Amino acid sequence: MQKIFSDVRCWTDEHRFKVGAGLGLALALLLVAAPYEPVKRKAWGVINYFSSKTSALGLDRYRVDIDGMSTLPGNNYSGLAFDPSSNTLWTVTNQQPMLVQLSVSGELMRSIPLQGFKDPEAVEYMSPNHLVVLEERRRRMTEVEVSKDTKVLTQTGHREFSISSVDDENKGFEGLAYNPSLEKWFIAKEKNPIRIFEVTGAFPVGTSADVDVHNDPSRDQRFPVSDLSGLAYDPKSGHLLVLSDESKTVLEVDDKGAVVGSLRLRAGDQGLKSDIPQPEGIAVDSSGAIYIMSEPNLFYRFQHQAAG
Repeated sequence: MQKIFSDVRCWTDEHRFKVGAGLGLALALLLVAAPYEPVKRKAWGVINYFSSKTSALGLDRYRVDIDGMSTLPGNNYSGLAFDPSSNTLWTVTNQQPMLVQLSVSGELMRSIPLQGFKDPEAVEYMSPNHLVVLEERRRRMTEVEVSKDTKVLTQTGHREFSISSVDDENKGFEGLAYNPSLEKWFIAKEKNPIRIFEVTGAFPVGTSADVDVHNDPSRDQRFPVSDLSGLAYDPKSGHLLVLSDESKTVLEVDDKGAVVGSLRLRAGDQGLKSDIPQPEGIAVDSSGAIYIMSEPNLFYRFQHQAAG
């Protein structure tokens, strides 16, 4: 019980929330009345009421407008990336590896076999016609060039960056995001413990650059989720969207590492008819729409609703 109260104090101190005695009592009753995990979710919901006031995206005002469309063939879709050069989305399948292009409405546009790739878990847009595919087990990022005439992609002959030395206790690299202005990559480690690694110099746009890899355990351990399953970078705000499958939550994290908003992915939240079963990929487009891909093959889109 002491640990639970410590968690609440940590979050209130971190974000400098002003919680009155009445709200403090309400949180205490929540903590006493239910098991730890449900309580943590409820307490986070109360705390997020305050933190959302500094949210650049305003996640509390998003509502689903494509709710679990399942028209995609096959299964095991994982990862999601927005391509601003074509106004489309990319995802990958990790069984019978494929690179798949979708419209922003979730319709299948084309599938490209990934020969020689093993368990691709995430994909990210880097520049026009250039994507990066992340393989979970091999812990390797591979840059691929995709034109309108590309029919198949082989693993060999491309620029690669191995992240095998980053963490010998790897439990799965699940998410990938990119900040093009800083040429910085964000790589999500699933759990035990959860981590977000930041890599610069992996695929330099110009001349060769020194590679730098670092992470912030003190930031990551404060995330109120039990795993990480996807990442997306929003260039307008400079914020990172962090997706959790087990906690059914999207966190908005600012450039200081503070959580400033959240989006719940359970039935009744944001207009969802049911829980998103296994959210594994997230993307945000130029207009601010948020997309989520859930295994086995479910597609979701959330649109920001004007206040009032």
